[in-house]
Amino acid sequence: MKVFSLYILMTSFFFSNQVIAQDNRVVRIDSVLSGLYKKHLFNGAIVAGENGKIIFSKGYGYADFDDSSLFTPDTPADGGSNAKTITAASVLMLANEGKLKLADPVRKYIPNYPYPNTSVRNFITHSTGGLPDYDYFFENAPDTAIVTTSLNVAILNKKKPTLNYAPDSNFYYDNVGFDIAALLVERVTGKPYYQFLKERFFEPLQMSSSFIRPAQLNNWRNRTIGYRYQNDSLKLFDIADREGFYGGCNIWFTAKDLYHYGESFYQSIFPDSFVNQITSKVFIGSQPSDVRLGAWYKGKTKNAFYYWGNVAGFYSWVYWDRKNKFSIAFMTNTAMPQWLRPLLTSALIDIISNKATPDINEPKRKAIDRNSLHHVAGTYELDHLGKVQITVDGTKVNLRLNEGMEYQMHLVDKSTFYVPGLDPWISFDSFSDNKFQRIYWSSTVLESKGKPVSD
Repeated sequence: MKVFSLYILMTSFFFSNQVIAQDNRVVRIDSVLSGLYKKHLFNGAIVAGENGKIIFSKGYGYADFDDSSLFTPDTPADGGSNAKTITAASVLMLANEGKLKLADPVRKYIPNYPYPNTSVRNFITHSTGGLPDYDYFFENAPDTAIVTTSLNVAILNKKKPTLNYAPDSNFYYDNVGFDIAALLVERVTGKPYYQFLKERFFEPLQMSSSFIRPAQLNNWRNRTIGYRYQNDSLKLFDIADREGFYGGCNIWFTAKDLYHYGESFYQSIFPDSFVNQITSKVFIGSQPSDVRLGAWYKGKTKNAFYYWGNVAGFYSWVYWDRKNKFSIAFMTNTAMPQWLRPLLTSALIDIISNKATPDINEPKRKAIDRNSLHHVAGTYELDHLGKVQITVDGTKVNLRLNEGMEYQMHLVDKSTFYVPGLDPWISFDSFSDNKFQRIYWSSTVLESKGKPVSD
């Protein structure tokens, strides 16, 4: 009897500690986000859970500050580039069903696409060579036209802008390529893209509030509005009108839907072979890409993956860990500061994993003069990463990591570059001898710093 009583006591002890640990994670997440909300650094909603159970779900602030409608885990918001992961998965599904081949020339399905050497695979791996971004198409479309993907393909066919690289020779972050991939899905299936997504993703994965946005804003009422803070003053920073394209963007999710999407990859909803496929490595030419075949970045462990989206004031992020079976997703609508993005996402992963996290504070970095970008050029040695070579040609700044592919660096605020395809935020300080003496690499999975070295 005493042995049995001791067993019950020990079992209760371990169970209580497990609940305490779980509650502690809830408290920690809420403490971080509540603190950021009070500082006007987070306005939105988050959902986190593991093993099929949501352990934290909460909203902070407003979806529309004018009518004080609350931002909740069930509030739809613009998912930005998170659409790319669904579009890549859609193309791969059709390939697995024998309805297309990744090696097929795009012209087989879209005859007026002007670049004959582009394959279907190029569209979902950022290897088209670099199609123009959306501003180019609005500039070349009629002033009042709804800018659709079909119209954009027609503009490409008419103008034939020069690509940055030959197809399949280098990474170049490509929004429009994913839109054309969604158009290709429509051509192959004979269905509107939303109908395909509804059947294959939204209904099976409990993503009941996800949709493709209407093209015209005046036909759309009671939606989430995009903002940004400037010196603690709230400013409108909303999406554009007449956007009739989708695939690379323009799919709206709730935090709960995005959580269920991440959860689906470890809950045996998709076959293991499909999950292996979307997370498989990609080579562009002979060089490895950091973006997987399903348009995911690798997370903090080899079985974890994530992606994020940004447009106007909206920022969204989803992370899933296949082995440890947890998922985290959040949506925001007040232009989360660039420096905060990698720090917050890294902290959320560590909290769910019951790891210690540092305080989240804005780092002190030197401002970068847009007219003197050459000051960042040079070769740097970074801890845990190796050599980074930065070159500047006028306003174009490119980066190579360990002699790999060339990636574009975009100055996203007064002191920070972002590098699509590698996913770090790059900043500098200690300026002397006409160059920066310290470089910082900040991402969801790694914090590193380094110094300049001889080329």
